[in-house]
Amino acid sequence: MWPILKDGDRIQVTPCTGKPPVGELIVARVPSGILVHRVLRVSDDSVVMAGDNSRAEDAPVALAHVAGVVSLVERNGKTFVPEASRPRLPGPLLRLARRTLGAVERRWSAR
Repeated sequence: MWPILKDGDRIQVTPCTGKPPVGELIVARVPSGILVHRVLRVSDDSVVMAGDNSRAEDAPVALAHVAGVVSLVERNGKTFVPEASRPRLPGPLLRLARRTLGAVERRWSAR
């Protein structure tokens, strides 16, 4: 979750009652272990997340596997409240930007 979370940071998690808000950092149990990522979308029974430094979305996670919302971060003896959301483009523009960046990366690496 860099740049919001860094190696060695400690987090405080507040139990989530109901659906987590879009844009919040949440802790969820996934098949590979515990994951802390930002909420992108919420449906009636699942949540889709992604890391702030990732263009890829995670597979949907059942709401029952959401442990809670990250409410505080401690780093080097200081605490802060994580940003509620990162700046994001609206869905269609975000998908277009991702496709365009992917095409540019493929062309650049082919050189």
